[in-house]
Amino acid sequence: MKNKAFGEMNKKIGREIGMILGADFFKGKIVQIDFKKKVIRFLEKSPVDYNSLKLKVASAIQQPLLFKMDQLYRTFYAVELTMPVVEGITFNGVKIRAFFDTGSAFPVLISPAATKEHALAPVPEKGSSKVGQIKSMNLSGYEIPEVPVMLFGREAGFDESLKEYGAIIGLGIMQNFTVTFDWDEKMVLLN
Repeated sequence: MKNKAFGEMNKKIGREIGMILGADFFKGKIVQIDFKKKVIRFLEKSPVDYNSLKLKVASAIQQPLLFKMDQLYRTFYAVELTMPVVEGITFNGVKIRAFFDTGSAFPVLISPAATKEHALAPVPEKGSSKVGQIKSMNLSGYEIPEVPVMLFGREAGFDESLKEYGAIIGLGIMQNFTVTFDWDEKMVLLN
């Protein structure tokens, strides 16, 4: 990453960031981010039994929300990494593959392909983005009404195909949970 990018990021968040850890660092690890306590934990084992959790249906926030990571990415060095891209999240009742990105401060970012394909809102002009709102977002049974979203036009920085992912879940949503990224079992857990 260029120094310029770090400088812009430092200015934006008001703190100096000297390093960014990527998915290759987390391969095979279990990382838990407790946003309320402002703590990052590296766990030796999963905080829950995934098999018993899968059998239960999430009801409100009392039940942890579980998602399977299902995106493989091949690096420049031909190393395969699992990315926290999940199925099972709906926006206005439509399922859209979503990428959990701790580097995005906005609650949700929506690609131009997802915006157009699912008629979530008018697609912004080419090369631009705009703030909007969707009626509802459902995380495996946990409903969030009136969610602010950033909608992207073509060539505005979010041109992933729907096959890859059409939405990015950012810190604006994740901060409401303790989030566990289990790269060993390829799971994302929200408590």
